[in-house]
Amino acid sequence: MNRFVNVGLLTLSVCSLTSTTIYAQESPHVVGIQVDFSAIDTENNDNTRELNDVTTAHYTLSYQYNINEYFAVGAGYLNGDSKSFTSLVDIFTDSELDYNAFMLSAKAQYPLSKRNSFYVQINALQYDYDIIDDNETIFSDDGSDFGFSAGWKHQYDMGIGLKIGYDVVNLGSNITINGISAEVSYRF
Repeated sequence: MNRFVNVGLLTLSVCSLTSTTIYAQESPHVVGIQVDFSAIDTENNDNTRELNDVTTAHYTLSYQYNINEYFAVGAGYLNGDSKSFTSLVDIFTDSELDYNAFMLSAKAQYPLSKRNSFYVQINALQYDYDIIDDNETIFSDDGSDFGFSAGWKHQYDMGIGLKIGYDVVNLGSNITINGISAEVSYRF
């Protein structure tokens, strides 16, 4: 009986020390939700001439795996439309851009302090968009392209992170979306 008590106490001690050690290390897993307020830049051609909206908003749900303190890889889903964020110019138009994309990302970050860092992120996108005018789809496109992001990130010890950046999303050769982004993330 005494042997079982000793084994039990030893097991409890090892589990206690292991959980403390694991808890003290930062987890490499991060999930986040990002909101972008952006301008739409279109190439003036037959496909996009009906799109008169100049602003848009979209959100991105993402997962990142931190390889080390300098590099991370991730995946995400982006969804948005130009009727979500309406500027004064957009009020007088009936056209809109509805878009979404799956993305794979690679991020490099430079720590400034324990909690603050600058980052640069490159995204490979598989996109799909529709240009809608008077509730009718007038042009659709899908394909692959790239985007990038750069900015500042603040990470709290409790796992919450805040990120502010400048993002560029290319939807083929016809449409570029660029603007300011804000993200809330959780490291688990």
